[in-house]
Amino acid sequence: MSRVAFEVVIFFVVPFILFAGWLVARGRPVMSKESWEGAGGWLTIAGLAIVVAAFIYVGATADRGSGTYEPAHLEDGRLAPGRLK
Repeated sequence: MSRVAFEVVIFFVVPFILFAGWLVARGRPVMSKESWEGAGGWLTIAGLAIVVAAFIYVGATADRGSGTYEPAHLEDGRLAPGRLK
């Protein structure tokens, strides 16, 4: 579960990291409040858009199994894992 939360946070932070890189490239101070004024709202919207797009992409391209799910069961005294049949 922590991996999923970590991936969402990374996707959300990407616009902020890119903007900070742009500030460095332009020679502006990254830790200055004046450099970030007016950009916070747009960066937040961009981060949320990236997260939503990632969820849609993963949902659309996820491997979908076809068939009937057979749960884990015992076969000849051994545990057989669940599978699609």
